[in-house]
Amino acid sequence: MTPTLRQRPSATPRLPRTTAVLVVLGSVLLGLIPMGGAQAAPSERSAGNVEARRTQDTQDEAAESAVQINSISPWVDSEGEFQIRFTVASSVPADAELTYTIHQPLRSTPTRPLHEVLDNVIEGSSPGKVLQAPVTSPLSEFGSSTGESLLSIPVRSRSSSDRTRAFLPTAGIHPVSIIITSANGPELWSTVVFLNHLPRDLGTDDASMNPIATSLVVPVSTSPALVSGSPRFSVSDVSQLNAVTNLLSNVPTAPLKVLLRGDVIAGLDMMDTNWANDTLDRLKKAFNDSQDSSEPDSTTTTTTTPPTDTTVPGDTTVPSKPTVPENSTVPGGSGNEGLAKDSAGPVLVAAPFVGSDTESIVKAQGGDVLREQLDLGIATAKRLTTRPLLSASWLMDDHLGPSSASEVESLGFTSAVVSSTQVTPEGRRPGYVTRIAPMRVAGTKSLRVATYDDTLSAHLADEAVPAATRAHDVLTSLVADWFDNRSSRDQVLDPTAVLVIQPTVSPMTVAALSAAIRGNGPVRNATSDDLLSPSPGTNVDDNDHAVALRPPASRSGMGQLISDFNQTGQLISSFSTAAADEPLLETWRIRNAETLDASLNANDATAIHDKIRSQIAKKGSQVVPPPSRRVLLASRDTTIPLRFKNELPYEVNLTLYARSPRIGTPDGEPIPITLRPGDNRIDLPVVVRAPGESLLRLRLTTPDGAMAVAAFDIPVQSTAISGVGAVLSVVSILFLLLWWAGTFRRDRRANARADTAHPSTVADRH
Repeated sequence: MTPTLRQRPSATPRLPRTTAVLVVLGSVLLGLIPMGGAQAAPSERSAGNVEARRTQDTQDEAAESAVQINSISPWVDSEGEFQIRFTVASSVPADAELTYTIHQPLRSTPTRPLHEVLDNVIEGSSPGKVLQAPVTSPLSEFGSSTGESLLSIPVRSRSSSDRTRAFLPTAGIHPVSIIITSANGPELWSTVVFLNHLPRDLGTDDASMNPIATSLVVPVSTSPALVSGSPRFSVSDVSQLNAVTNLLSNVPTAPLKVLLRGDVIAGLDMMDTNWANDTLDRLKKAFNDSQDSSEPDSTTTTTTTPPTDTTVPGDTTVPSKPTVPENSTVPGGSGNEGLAKDSAGPVLVAAPFVGSDTESIVKAQGGDVLREQLDLGIATAKRLTTRPLLSASWLMDDHLGPSSASEVESLGFTSAVVSSTQVTPEGRRPGYVTRIAPMRVAGTKSLRVATYDDTLSAHLADEAVPAATRAHDVLTSLVADWFDNRSSRDQVLDPTAVLVIQPTVSPMTVAALSAAIRGNGPVRNATSDDLLSPSPGTNVDDNDHAVALRPPASRSGMGQLISDFNQTGQLISSFSTAAADEPLLETWRIRNAETLDASLNANDATAIHDKIRSQIAKKGSQVVPPPSRRVLLASRDTTIPLRFKNELPYEVNLTLYARSPRIGTPDGEPIPITLRPGDNRIDLPVVVRAPGESLLRLRLTTPDGAMAVAAFDIPVQSTAISGVGAVLSVVSILFLLLWWAGTFRRDRRANARADTAHPSTVADRH
């Protein structure tokens, strides 16, 4: 495991000047002893090497502020200049002297990669044997009219005979010890920096260099914004948001990839306080192209006032402008000068609305839910920026696992960046510099994965180390990987690195990193939408070199959570078709989405669902149906007057369904109605199918028919005859009339025959 980068040890006891000189000379003599080119072991420390330290002298407060390093050349070409800019405190004596010593390049071993050897030196181990004799000069010679001092070390390789330059026969990472002493001998300050000497004839504009594509990712971690029912941010949330707006305003053109979830953006938008509005305005300024981002606004406030009920502990203020402007030229060789300004600035990362348990959601057949969360997150982020979102890399999801990797790939993502603890060691290519080697995820078509480096990210946030030194240490660590990769028999063709920049990291550190990676050196800014974009011709589908993701801990009851999420979401959607002006719609949507936040327990999620549903039911009950009364219908086509009362402060669009065995609507279809606030009369058109008494059953729903609003019955007495009934009645009457007429005629004829017959005939009949 890579050792954690810690602050430099405190300064050694002060030595008399003559003793210090003898110590340095002794170091030189030791450096001349043949050692077979091997790197000295950490235990082989000369007295001079013990002067290495990672803090700028902690003997006392005065010494601690004696010198401030402002910038360090990230690397130097084979024929270039290594430059260190620093500011000397007024407390340093005018006759002080500066001594620097260049050590032999650090070497990796069969069991220890170069960055681990470097880490030992950063932690305070010996910087190794001396390569060049110490150079001592009066400190005043390094001063300038601006008050900033400059130490410039010209270097050369074997191809040059210029003896005014320090001879560095091979490329590599050279520790440089720097000591400032007073005239009477005591040491005032000391440190160790690293001269990263690049090889000769190094291609900088083609793939032969294989630079490390480096991404600076800024995660903004907050708790769910509306979990309490109204927008609210905790003390730590306010501190995080203040820090990220400070960082973005101080380094406006830094190529940062910011993971700011939609939940935070929506919460700020709905909070409507001075603090929230100011924070939102500053974020919009940072992520939009209309701003003039060449320099931070000198009037910009570097901290904002939190809500009145929230107090931020401590001082989160950062300097309004970095000591080294982030768009300045980095001193050094030709590879460091004239860096192109990255005008794009920070971009937002496409991500789900909340940090949900991706693996558990997919296992519970919630792929559609994951897509819905992503769509909501993207839509919310686009309200904040005019720039395209970084939408090909799935970033910093601690809950991504073997089941969900394929689902993420199906969402259109081509790579993922996760913690190193989420990736199994099986499948890694032997000999690879694994810190910078993206691999294919087993079980996917071509999804690539890389891990963000926890050690380097922690070092960037280490306030015990000066800001410029932190950036230089991290860049040097990546350069160490680059050197190891170049010498490897199995090179990583498309090396990548992801550095996590916490919002509280010094803007000066970010400025130095930004300026370095935007150049043409061995560590460059990743400019593709896919942070792990493969080099041309690289085969990323090699099944022999696929790594598996470790299954994260599963969240119990996820199936029920997804079911509740879907049901509540459908209820909100249905109500919105009826009441588009309901002010709580956005709150309900956000709170429903927050129930899938991985930090929320199941009981809290259930309580949120119950609250949303009860609020919607209460809103629906404010549409009051007509009172029950008997209605008499005297005609076949008529209307029934219905009086509704809308107690809501806005119009409501509903659908009215009528059902009765004797009465129906003209087309047999439901009737759309609109209810204004207050009393409303709706004339329901009806058609009488048959006379008599019946019960007209009425049902009121949302326009999509998914949510019932009210149901009521009306007794109806109909005396009207329908068209068919009238025809049948007429036919029946005619039939009866004809039958009666026929009967009458037959009876009449029979009687007539009886009256005219002979008496004997009548008697015979009897």
